[in-house]
Amino acid sequence: MTRLASDSSPLLETMDLEGRRAGHSYSIETLREFHRIFPPNPEFFFIMGMDAFLEIKTWKEYKYLFDYAHFVILARAGFQSHNLMSVLSELDAGIKRKKDESDLFVAPSGKTVMLIRAAVMDISSTRIRTMIKENRSIRFLVPESVRTYIAEKGLYRNDATDR
Repeated sequence: MTRLASDSSPLLETMDLEGRRAGHSYSIETLREFHRIFPPNPEFFFIMGMDAFLEIKTWKEYKYLFDYAHFVILARAGFQSHNLMSVLSELDAGIKRKKDESDLFVAPSGKTVMLIRAAVMDISSTRIRTMIKENRSIRFLVPESVRTYIAEKGLYRNDATDR
């Protein structure tokens, strides 16, 4: 589905590194592998919602993630974004607010953490799966090719079989 979603953009590339990895897949391992594949000094941007970022302290070797990628944190419906500085302080990763920038922070590696406050739409994988299970339309929430694929495969109709 990721490949279907990205096919319409020449700027995006889909890789299945995590899907081919045996056992659990961890973001730190993926970022390290990207750096081996795309030397020298690649610039990666890890884009995630505030809800996921609030859980980053539970991720494997989370402090090292900021050595390999810039982080773009998107405000999400239902999650307060004004607490980002306190969340970053709790990570104990040396991330500091960039002078004169309220939503831009810098890690000791020089990689940035930025908060994007934009019009917030309540779109999440959980919500999309719920809507499908409830037989509600997901049109305009996912690319049309992904919506068609989900419908053709009958995905997310039954919680027990679709996880």
